[in-house]
Amino acid sequence: MTSKELEANVQKDMPDIRVIEQLATSLFPRSYRPCVERVEEGVSTYVYRIYFANEQFYLRILPEIGDSFAPEVYVHLRYMCIGSCEKSR
Repeated sequence: MTSKELEANVQKDMPDIRVIEQLATSLFPRSYRPCVERVEEGVSTYVYRIYFANEQFYLRILPEIGDSFAPEVYVHLRYMCIGSCEKSR
């Protein structure tokens, strides 16, 4: 599958931005309304940029039900551990 075919397939099944906006609104305090935009660079995942107050957050959604970010979480935690272990020396 070419990258154009993959991107077309991802675009076809992309979550409705209104659903993402509702999710973001439910996650943040009600003092500000978050602003959500789709980040076009994401090909293997759906990526959304969420602006809230003076901060930016990113939401990544895997396209397949049952997929997991567990490997990435594991690597991230290991890097955090390595960083904090280095600081304690």
